[in-house]
Amino acid sequence: MERAKKENKQRQGISLKYKGMLLTAIMIFVVIGATLALATPRIESNMTETIHSYMNDIVVTNGRSLDVEVKAHGIRVALSESKLRELFSKVKVKDMESSYAYVVAGNGTMLYHPKADKIGKPVENAVVKDLVSQIEKDQIPKPDVATYDFGGTTKYAGYYVDEDGQYIVIVSADESEALSGVTKTVRVIIGAGIICEILCMIIAFLCFHRLFDPLKRIAYQVERLGNLDLKHTGELDKLAKNGGEVGMMARSVIGVQGKLSDVVTELKTESQHLFASSNQLSGNAAVTAETIGQISYAVHDMAEGASSQANDTQTATESVIVIGNMVDETNQEVAKLRENVEVMKSSGEKAEQTLEELEEINEEAKQSIVEIYNQTNTTNESAQKIKDAITLITSIAEETNLLSLNASIEAARAGEQGRGFAVVASQIQKLAEQSNESAMQVQQIANMLMQDSDQAVEIVDRVKEIMDTQNVKMNVTGEMFQKVQDEIEASMESINTIYQKTEKMDQAKTEVVDVVHNLTAIAEENAAGTEETSASVTEVNDIVEDISSNAKQLHDAAQKIEDHMNKFDV
Repeated sequence: MERAKKENKQRQGISLKYKGMLLTAIMIFVVIGATLALATPRIESNMTETIHSYMNDIVVTNGRSLDVEVKAHGIRVALSESKLRELFSKVKVKDMESSYAYVVAGNGTMLYHPKADKIGKPVENAVVKDLVSQIEKDQIPKPDVATYDFGGTTKYAGYYVDEDGQYIVIVSADESEALSGVTKTVRVIIGAGIICEILCMIIAFLCFHRLFDPLKRIAYQVERLGNLDLKHTGELDKLAKNGGEVGMMARSVIGVQGKLSDVVTELKTESQHLFASSNQLSGNAAVTAETIGQISYAVHDMAEGASSQANDTQTATESVIVIGNMVDETNQEVAKLRENVEVMKSSGEKAEQTLEELEEINEEAKQSIVEIYNQTNTTNESAQKIKDAITLITSIAEETNLLSLNASIEAARAGEQGRGFAVVASQIQKLAEQSNESAMQVQQIANMLMQDSDQAVEIVDRVKEIMDTQNVKMNVTGEMFQKVQDEIEASMESINTIYQKTEKMDQAKTEVVDVVHNLTAIAEENAAGTEETSASVTEVNDIVEDISSNAKQLHDAAQKIEDHMNKFDV
């Protein structure tokens, strides 16, 4: 701000007061110059006329005195050098050292001159020659004053010619000395003008000081406003009480200063709030971006687990279909042995999913993850049921194998009559062995499925912890996912006969097929859900990055506003 004040001082230059004084001095100088330019020629003209008249009077008076001497003493005595010296040695224009009188004969010969060496010689100046020429023409010139140049000097010559043209009386003077009074007058006028100008400058200085001092103080306050200094100093309070334009200007400057001070103070406060908010927003955006990155990695791992689970479920489906075909064949064979079979009852409830969308994409992701968690638990439970069903199927197959072995023994004892029954018993034994092998394969698949489910449960647990942390940091509350419990109750009655065993196998086959189909659907839904969750997390990540970028821009803008506001001195 100090540098700005110095620059403004350098640009300020000459103040209005001194400009006004300079203008006044120029005007006075112009007036004096114009007065001299107009008055000097008039003074010179009047002075010239006065001198000419005075010289004419002198030459006429002295010429007539010579006429009297000629008449009294005769021309010879009167025109003698001694007499002429007596008469004209003291004749001159008063107070003019260059003035003197001389007498010339009618033929142009010098009769008397203050310088003796010129006496008796012809006069060569133009005025005398012209007078001699007129006398020779019998023209007697009347007394007058002529101007001529002699040796580069302008001279006045007042002449008088007697009635007979016998002599010419001349009174001469230098024009420069004759007009020296004009020079003195001009000098007096110039001196008076200088004195007048000095007095006028003093008066102008006092007037301009009184007139422009308030303006100077107002200008200083305006300059302070220009330098962003809005502090109220009270310098214009007295001027503001005055009427007229100065008071109006002072009141306006004070008003503008006060309003600007209020506005800048409020802007400073708001800019500080904006700067603090932008800092907080930048910090929150950075934390959110870091948390979203962790969620993205967790969802990626969960998606890989869901894909692996879908593949394992597909393999289990194919194996269960094979088991189903074997059970159907077993039922057909058992139907040939016994007509009455007790139908096994199974009951299972399918899990329902309720997904409630919230405004925030994070809540949607969490809800999807909770759903995946529940589905994974369901998958784990279903795999356990498959394992239980396989155990039952294995037990039934072993009992069937044992019964078929007993039937074969009894058929062998019956001999020829029991051969057909032996064939049937042998076929049942083969089916029981195949069922046992398929059950073992399904059991292995179920074990792998349970391992994948356990791993998925662990991943989902980690994701849930990350999502809980995210919700705490972002202060976003939401409704918890509604847990869906799928309870599948299955009860099987033990049967004592082979018909009951085979019916239970058929019922178990149906249940396993349904469960495997459900697992397939759940695995596909899990894969789709993880893909949607991954897309949602990616979208949230992009949004958070955009928020972080905008927060940085807001922080930079707030910093610039803060810097500009600090330039004001309130």
